Amino acid sequence: KAPSIMNRRRIAEGTAIAAGFLLVACASHAVFLPQFIGLESSAFTYYGGDATSQMIPALSLLERSLLEGNFPWSWEYGLGGDLFSQFSYYYSTSPFFYLQFLVKWLFGAAGGDFSTTQAWRCVFSIVKETICMLLMYALLRQERRTRLFSICGSLIYGCSFWFIDNSFAFDIMTDAMLWPPLVVMALNRFLRLDDKRSAKRKARKSEQTRGQMQERGQTGAAKAQRKAHVREKGSPLPVSAW
Repeated sequence: KAPSIMNRRRIAEGTAIAAGFLLVACASHAVFLPQFIGLESSAFTYYGGDATSQMIPALSLLERSLLEGNFPWSWEYGLGGDLFSQFSYYYSTSPFFYLQFLVKWLFGAAGGDFSTTQAWRCVFSIVKETICMLLMYALLRQERRTRLFSICGSLIYGCSFWFIDNSFAFDIMTDAMLWPPLVVMALNRFLRLDDKRSAKRKARKSEQTRGQMQERGQTGAAKAQRKAHVREKGSPLPVSAW
């Protein structure tokens, strides 16, 4: 019963922390909400710049090409071009783009217009920021930090100005924030496994050394016994008595 109670507590604690991070992510994206209710857009949306005149059309073009089944080549790109290589810096090489496309396709929003694309960018940005905070929390807990320290560190990492600034402008940039906690956790796990292997090798080597010393001790004792028998009896000790 005790382990089950502990597991329930851990699940409840993890759920509460995830819900808290989600609420914080929603609050940090409040600056983007006015554009969806007909108010003046925030300066963070960068209307008229590359974020809206280049990134969103490119995103919609890639999604339409996937829907129509003509990816990676499309005749809609100028006189025709390879979308995968041309947009490799942006979305075509990002695994998160294909995950987002799958979700939008399930909801019938893939390849949508400007407002639909912006709305889904906001949704995915909130989810991405929440995941960033959860990954950083897991890393800090792996490093034996306290719960309060881990929560504060995760909030500072996920709610950074750089993330909010690029969330609607160049959302591909924020994908990079998902990788550092994962890479460090994987490296820590690899190093700890290597330490365990080294400890096992040292233990086996010490056991072998101990066994060899015992064998040498037994051999030396047998030799001493034979010499003593020769001195006392004047004849060598029979092999059966060794």
